[in-house]
Amino acid sequence: MRTPRAAGFIASFKVTPLEIFRVNKGPSIFLREWAAFPPQRFTIFDLHTYEGKVLPKALNKATYQLPNGASMRPNGRYQQALVRRLAGRDWIVYSIPKDTPLPEELILVHEHTDHYSMQPAIEMSLEDLNQQVTQFLQTNGTLYTTEHWLSTYKLPSWSTKKAYGSRSVMDNNTFIG
Repeated sequence: MRTPRAAGFIASFKVTPLEIFRVNKGPSIFLREWAAFPPQRFTIFDLHTYEGKVLPKALNKATYQLPNGASMRPNGRYQQALVRRLAGRDWIVYSIPKDTPLPEELILVHEHTDHYSMQPAIEMSLEDLNQQVTQFLQTNGTLYTTEHWLSTYKLPSWSTKKAYGSRSVMDNNTFIG
């Protein structure tokens, strides 16, 4: 029998377990808060705030709730399709190498399939989280135009295997939870 896990939480990391990418409109991160949108049937947002703060939800698998940060993905089918769809529209792609340590204030969460989320490891304001993620990406990442990223990164063969997006494609020594 499988051990139940919190919905949307596979593992959390303080070191990137694989090369991972952030697609973004421009070089600075501006995460979308749920409260900033009028009520609609379907709204895309990145996180909830509580009394003006973004909480560190990834510290306990049992109580984890998503979404809570900046979406990131490894190179795979979804990442390729996303970058192709946005190519030539002022979008950029940050590449963060495997084995990159995260600062004390951030944590990387593997939420599902090939979806990861860079989140706060401590309580902070949305503005501080945007600054922390932007600084991390600009300091540790390589910035690509969408066209340059597509010419550099092809669909990897592992993305078609059953283990795609699972822990089996990562080093277990970076696994936290």
